[in-house]
Amino acid sequence: MVKKIFFLILFFSSVQVFSVEFVNLSVTLGYPRQIRSNGTGTLDITLNNRGSAAFHNLELSVLFDDDLEISLNQSRISVLEPGETIRINLDIASNNRHIFNNEANFTFKVQNEENESNFRYRLTLLPIENFWTITVIFFALFIVIIFALIYVKVNKEELNAG
Repeated sequence: MVKKIFFLILFFSSVQVFSVEFVNLSVTLGYPRQIRSNGTGTLDITLNNRGSAAFHNLELSVLFDDDLEISLNQSRISVLEPGETIRINLDIASNNRHIFNNEANFTFKVQNEENESNFRYRLTLLPIENFWTITVIFFALFIVIIFALIYVKVNKEELNAG
């Protein structure tokens, strides 16, 4: 009996409890994911630490297409605790004028000493404001002027003939 008790004491004293920490970073881009051509806009990115370990010394950066210029309001986070959420504003400017909808891509990069994650997003670049409205109005005006000139010429020929 003493051997069994001694064995149980020895067994339970040698058991070590390990806690496993895991990292899980969620990055979400806000809406609307569109800006006007040759215009500016602001989007927010939400960083959420869903893991059980804290992130330390996170560096944030953005890689973008030639059509865009993107700047972050915060490029470094010292600590992101488990369950903590941080919002970061992206100031986006489009450099080119487009008369049709266009797509532009950018990559949001989060890294520290141990981890690196890339998140790729797509933005819609809307056409220049009122471009198609003005184009249709000018085309309709052009057609009206052409028909008016034809009408005047036909009536003038009828007056000269009669």
